[in-house]
Amino acid sequence: MRIFLVATLLGVFLSCSLDSSPSSFEDDLVFLGKHTEVRILEAGTGRVAICPALQGRVMTTTLGPNQPGLGFVGRGFIQQPDSEASFHNHGGEERFWIGPESGPFSFYFEPGQAHSRDLWRVPAALDQGSFEVVASSRNSFLLERRMELTNLVGTSFQMMVKREIRSPSLQEVEDLVGPLPEGTVWTGFATANAVRNVGKVAWKREGGMPCIWMAGMFRPGPKAFAILPFGPGEGIAVFRDYFETVPDDRFALGDGFAVFLTDAKREGKLGILRDRAVPRMGAFDPDSGILTLIFFGPIEPTAPYMAQHWGLNLPEPFHGDVVNSYNSGGDPFFELESSSPALELEPGQARIHRSMTLHLRPADPAALPAIASRALGVDWKSVLAARPWVDES
Repeated sequence: MRIFLVATLLGVFLSCSLDSSPSSFEDDLVFLGKHTEVRILEAGTGRVAICPALQGRVMTTTLGPNQPGLGFVGRGFIQQPDSEASFHNHGGEERFWIGPESGPFSFYFEPGQAHSRDLWRVPAALDQGSFEVVASSRNSFLLERRMELTNLVGTSFQMMVKREIRSPSLQEVEDLVGPLPEGTVWTGFATANAVRNVGKVAWKREGGMPCIWMAGMFRPGPKAFAILPFGPGEGIAVFRDYFETVPDDRFALGDGFAVFLTDAKREGKLGILRDRAVPRMGAFDPDSGILTLIFFGPIEPTAPYMAQHWGLNLPEPFHGDVVNSYNSGGDPFFELESSSPALELEPGQARIHRSMTLHLRPADPAALPAIASRALGVDWKSVLAARPWVDES
C-alpha cells in the first residue's frame, strides 16, 4: 500500500508540475513523439494528434501554427508508464471508456469495497494498452481493440471496440454552427465508437449492462466555463452532487442551460439525465476567445442509461447520465463527457456512439454570440449573464 501511495503521489506531482502552464501544440508533439507513436490529421485551419498506443486517444488539437495545444497531456504518467497508480491519466481530448463508474454494476471497484476515491481503480483494459490502426487515409484512421471487462456482480463482457477518427468537413461544421465568418480559425475531429458483443452470452439487465462513455480533457482557464444545455421536462434538470455539491458561486442554471466554472481549482461534477439531455455541450475561455463544442448521440429518451452517481444502493441504476462535466481540483484539466444508452446486445450485435469535437475562434469577437447561440441552442447573452463568479459591477 505504501508503494502504491508513493507511486500515485509521484504521478500526480509530475502531472501537475509538467502541465501547469499551457504548451504549444508543437511542444506537445515533440514530447509525445519521444514516448509513443503520434498520428496527425489536418482539420480546418489546424491539426489533430492521435496516439494509438495510449488507448487510441485523441490527445490534443490546435487551431493553427504556433498556437497552444487545446487538450490536456498527462506528461507525468506518459513518462512513468509502469507506475502502480489507480489511473494512468494520460489526458487526451477524447478517450474511450466503459461505464458505469459506480453503482451495483460498476467496473471500477472490487466486490465488497466501499465506493470511495481511495479504492477507485480504472480497469486495466481501459487504463493501459494499445489500439491497433487497421486502416487509414488522408482524412481518417480506423482503430480497434478486443477487450474483456468484468463488473461488480461478476458478469464478463467480451467486446470488440472500433474507433473511426476523422476530420470533419467545413460543410459538416457549418451545418451545426452556421456559416463561419471570414477569418475564423477552427479545428476538430469526429469519431464513431462501436462496441460489439463478441462473447456467447447476451448482455441483459440482470447481469448489468455496460455503456459507451466518451470523455475529453481540456485545458482550463481562470475564467473558463462549461455550458450544458438541457431540454424541457419535469424534475431536476442538472445534478451537482457527485462528489460534493458544486457551490452556488461556481454553478448556475439559466433558461435551458447550466454554466459551470472550469478553472481546475475545486473538484466538482455536473450531470444531465436522459429525460432532459440534448446532444450538444460546450465550453468557452474568455481569455483565449476559443469556443469548444461537442455534438454527440444518438440520445434515446426512453432507453436505459447507466447511472454514474457513486454508491452501491442507487435507486434507479438504469435511469442515468447522458451528459457530464468534471472540473479537476488540482491537475490542470476539466472534462466534457457523453454516454450511450446501456448496451443490451445479443452475441454479434453492435452499437455505435458518435461524437464530434470542434474548437473555433472568429477573427471578430462580435461574431461569437451568433455562432454559440445557434450551435448550443441557447441565448449567449443569457449564458454570459448567468455566471455567478463574474462581478459585473
